Amino acid sequence: MTTAERWKTFWSTKLNPLHPSTSDEFYRLHAIELRILFGDKLPERVLELGCSDGAMFQFLGFDRVKYKGVDFSPHLLDMFKAKYPNVELECCEASTYVDREYKYDLIFSNAVVQYFDMPMVDSHFACAREMMHRDSLFVCGSIPWRHLRSYYHAGGLHGTNNPSMLRLAKSTIATALFGDTIGYWYELREIASLADKHGFSVRFYGSILYMYRFHAVMRLK
Repeated sequence: MTTAERWKTFWSTKLNPLHPSTSDEFYRLHAIELRILFGDKLPERVLELGCSDGAMFQFLGFDRVKYKGVDFSPHLLDMFKAKYPNVELECCEASTYVDREYKYDLIFSNAVVQYFDMPMVDSHFACAREMMHRDSLFVCGSIPWRHLRSYYHAGGLHGTNNPSMLRLAKSTIATALFGDTIGYWYELREIASLADKHGFSVRFYGSILYMYRFHAVMRLK
């Protein structure tokens, strides 16, 4: 089973995006963080890859633009469509998705790259480049940062908990047996190398809501 097939199976029965909170306040704050990355100018055409159930849509400010959401979970897309029947949605796997009809001002994903192995990230960058014009912005949000992986699994980033070697050992064993529940973790240099390969300049920003994640903001060189 490929990585894409494994995650598609995982998400096929899920009825929510598995975020740490489903409150409007959480989604509002998360959207504010993403909007800072997008800049002040409202894009005319937006593509979101891994749009899930659309819980954050109302806070992103895309109600007045040409927006398309892509996700490979039909259940989550049905929930999105029920809330926003006029939004354009498509059921596809995000790492290989190419819309050959349009070029987009903004292409973004959030907490999606963690489900891509390195060949899938490579494909994701190549496909995004095909859908960009000279002034497009490409944002990969909330990528798990491998530099902080051990500290995260040791519990050092969970509220007031102190890092614990026992907790880390248990997490390491569970990861070896069942895989990391987060998915794939990346270093900035790995993303920078792929960005350069595909002709992007890249800037990195730490996440405010998730201390163990970073954002990659890319433009064509």
